[in-house]
Amino acid sequence: MTSENQEQAALPTFTFAHLSDPHLTSLENIRWTQLLSKRLLSYISWRRKRRDEHRSEVLAALSVDLRQQDYQHLVITGDLTHISTPDEFLQARSWLDSLGEAQDISVIPGNHDALVALPAAQGLAHWAPYMSSDAERPDMDADTVFPSLRVRGQ
Repeated sequence: MTSENQEQAALPTFTFAHLSDPHLTSLENIRWTQLLSKRLLSYISWRRKRRDEHRSEVLAALSVDLRQQDYQHLVITGDLTHISTPDEFLQARSWLDSLGEAQDISVIPGNHDALVALPAAQGLAHWAPYMSSDAERPDMDADTVFPSLRVRGQ
């Protein structure tokens, strides 16, 4: 074993779980006025196919399984929503809170989470504790979320 390999072997292991595209929200009570935008095509896709693929009981089973795993950090890469309505951001925040503390979970939104422009307070701001950097970054102003930096382990 080379000295480089020995040095790497001596480093502590950092484990994380990664979820991608949970599409965890429900569109059952969507109002037609919310579909008067690009959301319409995504809603039709959800209605015809994705609602049968992204089921709440599967997400519940996944959440239970996650609690039984031994990892140090959870990474969730978008999409958490289907069509980025304000209610979906609240539903997703509730789910994120059920998984653990924000410092133990990193969220990176996907294209469905940014499908239409929303005021931050109605959308991504709900997930800010899961997306923010560990410390203030002097190279960014207070309103900048990305890029964020979270350092875990060494």
